[in-house]
Amino acid sequence: MQFKPEALKQVIAKVLQLPDDRVFFAYQPAKVYAEDEDEEEKEFFVTLNPITSVTLGTAYHFDGKKEQEVITQTKETTVSVNAYGTNANDLLQKLLGVLKTSLAVQSLNEAGMAIPRTSAIRNLSGVMGAGYEERAQVDLIVSHPYRLTTSLMRADSVEISVIKD
Repeated sequence: MQFKPEALKQVIAKVLQLPDDRVFFAYQPAKVYAEDEDEEEKEFFVTLNPITSVTLGTAYHFDGKKEQEVITQTKETTVSVNAYGTNANDLLQKLLGVLKTSLAVQSLNEAGMAIPRTSAIRNLSGVMGAGYEERAQVDLIVSHPYRLTTSLMRADSVEISVIKD
């Protein structure tokens, strides 16, 4: 079991009631809108970028019957969430609020994660190129397990040699 950024992306789109093409990863290209499209369609979008992961603890379990060991780590991954466009700061304020709803908590639990902490929202609006761009950013601290299962090869017999000096 590992952290699934795609599941977090889907939860954010769901709780903000945004179409999937409005929430994407920072490394993905933004949707290009035609000049004649409705301005409201071009208003805003949200990007996600997992940036760090810290291990909080590790548990080890050996299953002799299955001949395997299971290493489980509790991790916290910091995910940078950026909102661009009209009311970017308000959109992230709304996100932090709706992430506390039972719908969001249940959806996160089903994906094997929780959001115990967030950073303050940073307003990064300013002049970009020839115009003003509204932009805001917040970090979500996502708690999740990481589980690794490996098979162990049983030694049924061992050859022992004695070497005399």
